[in-house]
Amino acid sequence: MGGGSFNHDTYTRATAFRKSAPVDDIFTQNAVHKIHPTLDPKGVKVRESCDSPEHPESNAVAIWFDQTGSMGEAPTIMARKTLGSLMRILLAKGYLDHPQILFGAFGDYSDGSGIIQVGQFESDNRMDDCLTNIWLVGKGGGQSMESSEMAMYFTARHAKIDCFEKRGKKGYMFIVTDEFCYPMVSADQANDLFGDSLERNIPVESILAELREKWEVFLIYLTTDSYMVDGTARIKKAWQAMFGERMLDLPSASLVSDLIATTIGLCEGREIIDITRDLASAGTDPGAIDAVTKAVIPYSKTDRSRSLARADVSGSLPPAAVSHGSTRRL
Repeated sequence: MGGGSFNHDTYTRATAFRKSAPVDDIFTQNAVHKIHPTLDPKGVKVRESCDSPEHPESNAVAIWFDQTGSMGEAPTIMARKTLGSLMRILLAKGYLDHPQILFGAFGDYSDGSGIIQVGQFESDNRMDDCLTNIWLVGKGGGQSMESSEMAMYFTARHAKIDCFEKRGKKGYMFIVTDEFCYPMVSADQANDLFGDSLERNIPVESILAELREKWEVFLIYLTTDSYMVDGTARIKKAWQAMFGERMLDLPSASLVSDLIATTIGLCEGREIIDITRDLASAGTDPGAIDAVTKAVIPYSKTDRSRSLARADVSGSLPPAAVSHGSTRRL
């Protein structure tokens, strides 16, 4: 997949309807209560982000949403108005010349909402179709965990990306959630969801290390009012222990697209002051720019081969060293 180009006029026409439409009229799988056939990962060997004459240097971007409870707000806002601004910044500002975006969703396997949904990598408006084909199952809650480790597992083992395979350039993966993951990738669950044949569970730290070999992985933590303050602090602390400065704390679902664009811009070597100007020129309001800037201030880009220093609003921050070692497959 991945042919064609994103057309802003087509997206704008779609959002004209969506601005006032009920959520179930946008995400039509909500009415039928089942996964869309194009997003069912059962038996899927691979999702591919491929080079082509039209896109000779493709760049893979995987965006995974927690779709439980109030977290359905994040994909809804992106479908209604912010996917276009994300693509405008990535393309018009030259952050990524040939982005191919995959949308996925996860819930909590233990309560029946843990259906994993995953679209194709798309360059054109079919990415919007993948987004709105997501079934916002809801449910969740009660144990402060969702099955985001399954999103990590699928992306690590069921995605083929030419940007890395051909050019050694990692893809970008963003997990958007307000709850923690489970400590293990359950072999039984993986076999049930994907038709795999795992023989034993995989510690989440191991699958994350495997994932990081080909992907720049970020956790966008949405601060919500779903929990008492101490519960939110506990979840954030757990994610920070796992992701360090790549856990990006965000106060509003409406800012997810701006934060993704900002983070990619930083990774591609843009200075934060230039990114804020790009956001402003794309129509992002000053309050949103301030919130997004605060979310990325703790982060500085590093990998095995290079580091890119970035400036904050008052000066510069030194790059922090992060080691991402390889892991033995289980």
